[in-house]
Order: sequence, then C-alpha cells, then structure tokens
Amino acid sequence: MRVVILGRHQTLYDTACRLLDAGRHEVVGIITARAAGDYTRTEADFETLARQHHLPFLCTQTLASQAAQVLLQQLNADVAVSVNWVSVIDQATFGYFKHGIINAHLGDLPRYRGNAVPNWALLNHEEKVTLTLHWMDPGELDSGDILAKADLPLTIDTTIADINQWAQAVLPAMMTQVADQLADGSLQPVPQSKLPLKPFRCHPRLPQDGRIDWSQSARHIHALVRSLVKPYPGAYTYYRDKHDTPHQLFVWQSRLVCEQTSDVGVPGHIVYNDKDSGESHILTGQGIIALQAVSHGADGEVFKPGHVWRSTRTRLGLDVQAELFRLIEAQQLSPSQARELAR
Repeated sequence: MRVVILGRHQTLYDTACRLLDAGRHEVVGIITARAAGDYTRTEADFETLARQHHLPFLCTQTLASQAAQVLLQQLNADVAVSVNWVSVIDQATFGYFKHGIINAHLGDLPRYRGNAVPNWALLNHEEKVTLTLHWMDPGELDSGDILAKADLPLTIDTTIADINQWAQAVLPAMMTQVADQLADGSLQPVPQSKLPLKPFRCHPRLPQDGRIDWSQSARHIHALVRSLVKPYPGAYTYYRDKHDTPHQLFVWQSRLVCEQTSDVGVPGHIVYNDKDSGESHILTGQGIIALQAVSHGADGEVFKPGHVWRSTRTRLGLDVQAELFRLIEAQQLSPSQARELAR
C-alpha cells in the first residue's frame, strides 16, 4: 500500500521508521506540523527523515492549504497513519486517501475522547489506560470504527511518563500490524456505537490546574502529582521557609503513605521529615502523602525535602491571594502588579 505519514510526536516518528524499515508498504510522503514545546521530535526531524528516504515533505498547520492539497493529489495514497495531528480533517481531504486515515488515540474509545486523556485517566483513578487505533471520520474528533486496542494496567504509582513511554514502545508495532491487516483484507473494524461504553469527552488541562489543594485526599493529590511529572508542568504549591521567604514548590515524586489517619491538623502541614529516605510527610484532607522529590520553581534543582526541612512547624499551601493583599497593604506591590501575578 501507498502510505502517508501524517502528524507529530516521537511515537509517529518511530512508527514511520518501523514502516520504512519493514518495507512491506510504500511510504510515499511525510506531512507534519509545528511541534509542541515538550516534544522530543520536531518538524526538522521529520524533514531529515524524509530527506534520508527521498520522500516528499511538508510542514503545514492545515491540510486545507493549497500546498497540502497539491501534494496529497500527487501522492495518490491508499491510507495515512496519524498521531497528534493538529486539527480535525474535512471531507474533501479524505478524498485523497483510498481507504482513509488511521489515527492513534491514547484513550479507551468511545470513552476518553478529546484532550489530556491519559492525565485524566490517572486523575479518575482508572484501572487501565488504553491505546486505540481507529479510522478517522471527517470533521469529527476521535470517532470512527475501532481497529485495534492495547491496555496498560495502572498502579498506584504509575506516572504520565510511564504511560507515554509504554505508548511509544507499543504503537509502531500496532500501527504496522493494522496496516498489514488492511492490505491483506483481514482487518475487522468495530463501530464505536456497538461497544458497551458510554462516550464522553475530556477537555484540556491548563498549567494552573496543577496547583495542589491540600484539603483534598492524599490519594487524589498523589494522582495529581503523577499526572503532571515532566515533561508536563508539574503539581505545585506555595509556602514560606524558616526565613519567612515565600517559594513556589513543585512536586515531582510522591508516595501515598495512608488514606486514613487519626492525626489532627490543618491540611498541608508537615508532620514528619525522614532524614534517612528524604521524604517529608504532609497531612491532607484525608490521609498522609510523602513528598519524595521537589524543586523551588519548575526549573529549579530537584531535592529531597526530608534532607532539607527540619521543622514540623511549616505548612504548605500559602494563600496567594492573601499574600498579594498583604504586599499591597505594605505598599510593596501595586494593585496592577497584583492582578498580573494572580492570573
């Protein structure tokens, strides 16, 4: 078959390499778009790959552009394989592919359509995360018949980095197998409407969604931390150190100590600093969580808080609004500066 590589991300790059190396299908072109800031493969990498294999290459933000339409007509492709394309694709563009476009989605379709899907799966305490290959539908998001699925069981300590690493490892072989099945006629698509799962959409998450609410349960806070490890922005809080200096503290690794405790205190309070392991135990709205790796600022040096903090008279979760008001009252900050910082 004549195959077009369409999209972005390391997983698509690896899939393209797998298809090219296998040689069972003819890769006829590579179309990509600007990479997101945290991607390990950029448009330049895809261009280099295309040049190495003497393939047509295009970087565009829309397949409706004249350059994309002209190229697609010239490629005369049977199918496209897609990961993380930037937008839905219209009916006219689908006409350039004999069979259609195979898309990879890191969600258990028809559930978990949309954005930040594996992050939401962790926050929802799902037992597994699913990688789904499906036919794209024109003008629709994450719809179309299911072609293949693979599951990763989730544990209490699985992170978003673990999920991404797993998907990157299994997707190239999955996509190649589906392409083989399409070519030999053995592919058996399953309409999403026939699956006993209620569809729902996940909406985008923003960096400020990573702020820790210590009144929530230790289990939920642990899930938040795991859903935001690098390359994501990180779960964070604010506090004052022993010198009364305010800090933004990012939490990169945590451990669920207990889901219930008879201890009494205000959520966010440091209740124990372990000098051996470097953990600091924090009281939450329900249970206790251990912070294992933190940093001052997103790009600060990562340290084990239990090796640095000495006092159990410190509390995390500084009220930023109250802090800004205090600075205004002390005339150290103008109201306009406070509004800017509060955004």
